[in-house]
Amino acid sequence: MAKKPSIPNLEARVAFLKKKYGPVVIVHGNSVSFRPRRMYQDQTPWEFYADNAPAYEDLTRWQLSVFDFGLYRSLARTDMLQYAVPSDRDYKGAGRRLTQSQIDEILKAHKTYKGVALEASKHLPYSLTTIWRHWRKNGLSKGRSHK
Repeated sequence: MAKKPSIPNLEARVAFLKKKYGPVVIVHGNSVSFRPRRMYQDQTPWEFYADNAPAYEDLTRWQLSVFDFGLYRSLARTDMLQYAVPSDRDYKGAGRRLTQSQIDEILKAHKTYKGVALEASKHLPYSLTTIWRHWRKNGLSKGRSHK
């Protein structure tokens, strides 16, 4: 099972919500929930997200789903999640073409990380799939995917 992501500035996010909504904010470790559940019935999920931006800005989709699953689910159901939080892939630059120097950096990483693409993806700003694709395309064998 994947480890839950850490939530950056958790205390500040929770403090913002508690100041605005008081005792209806329930904190469970690194997540929050609201009692009553649909406390923002007079707003769409998007309006609630926008009104409370300081609590939710800069979170990835995964972090948002951990921090406030109810809002995450509501945004997804109303097709607004894509506007509130861009796809997690966008954070590594999905869809952009790599320059030759970036490709060379990926190829040099094969030797540095002994063919372990997962380790290379932790140290380089490229996804695991991108690293594998360029290694395979250039005839470099894929080592273990993890240590």
